[in-house]
Amino acid sequence: MLRPKIGLDWDDVTAPFNSIAIAMANEKYHIDPPLRLEEIDTWENRGRTGIIREFYEDEELYARQQVPEKNKKAVYRLMEIADVYFITAVAPAFMGIRAKQILTAFPEFPPENIILGNAKNLVQFDIILDDAIHNVLETPATYPVLMRKPWNWKMTGLLSVNQMSEFVSLVRQIIHASQTRTMEIKNPSVLALVGPSGSGKSTLLNIIANCLQLKGKEYATSNSFGSVDYCGLFSSECLYTLGEDDYGNTIKKLPENSRYIKSEDILYEIKKIQQKQILSDGMEYDYVKRGMSLLEAKTFLTSKEGRKQEEYIKFAQEKYSNGETSMQYFEEYLQPDALYLLDEPEVSLSPANQVILAEEINKMARLLECQFIIATHSPFMLGTLNAKIYNLDTEEYDVTKWSDLDNVRYFYNFFKKHEDEFKEDYL
Repeated sequence: MLRPKIGLDWDDVTAPFNSIAIAMANEKYHIDPPLRLEEIDTWENRGRTGIIREFYEDEELYARQQVPEKNKKAVYRLMEIADVYFITAVAPAFMGIRAKQILTAFPEFPPENIILGNAKNLVQFDIILDDAIHNVLETPATYPVLMRKPWNWKMTGLLSVNQMSEFVSLVRQIIHASQTRTMEIKNPSVLALVGPSGSGKSTLLNIIANCLQLKGKEYATSNSFGSVDYCGLFSSECLYTLGEDDYGNTIKKLPENSRYIKSEDILYEIKKIQQKQILSDGMEYDYVKRGMSLLEAKTFLTSKEGRKQEEYIKFAQEKYSNGETSMQYFEEYLQPDALYLLDEPEVSLSPANQVILAEEINKMARLLECQFIIATHSPFMLGTLNAKIYNLDTEEYDVTKWSDLDNVRYFYNFFKKHEDEFKEDYL
């Protein structure tokens, strides 16, 4: 992939759109409290934000659309390394206005690379960037990328960026990966450590984290006999090198984002959410207890500060109730170009989300220059990860296939035993 074909969305990706419609609605109707972009939780704009749709057909909205300078620079950087197309859904009455918009912002842009229409899934690109979930999921593009916005923040398991400059970096990494890497795992970027509880998976990860001084490390418990600290002695004798970069230069330190993420870190995050839920149930009661009248408490909760507190709690509740806390945790901490040690990342995840997380790890390892060392029991993750698997339940720490592991075999034999029941339910 020397010069990939890239499809860029326009509205809310290259140029602001919904934020302008919200500003126009607030100006026209003096909405109290004013509408905020964060209130749009779906592309369909249901509820309070539905009013902004009337401005989608107002020429003033298009006149107000201006591409931020940082986005202009990003598009021009993309044009240096790729064939860039703007593919934008716009009503027929505004197609001419949209084409003029694009050429005004980018005078050197090829007019033939402007595609106006709704059927984005009919156009073949190597890479696309869009903020609408359905466009990202339905595209035939090899690398679909989601631009994070309030209306798609719940979506997980996709390559995503928060701004155009991040997308430029991602494209460069995809190009580099396509030129230098194969799908064969010779020097794997993902290592999996398996074995029963007590086999030393977590201890080994913690020793590595301490030797490398990773964020999240814990000082190893003194595993001593008498006065001898065996764990400390072992750690001090561990040797490692960081290897070389693509240009043959010796790597002197790990990337800043590198960290050790433990199962208890995830459980702690969930616990915090639970505590906020419990507290939220008694907000009115708490304020009354502090000396407010019931009316005063209700009035405060409708104030700007009160709404802010309530919205934070509702956000916390929603994350937890949707079972997405763990996925959101990983989405926040797993960044490109870093080493990650993950201790039982499947904790609190459903089998479906375990597979999604494993697929995301594969993408980050293959495309985003990440490395992972993962301790896991999950057959769903082991069967999905493109990983070299070490079985710590053997004398030599043998490399093994996931399908040969005892716990995976147990799952297989169990469901094989009940195979007829599944067939009956299906029929």
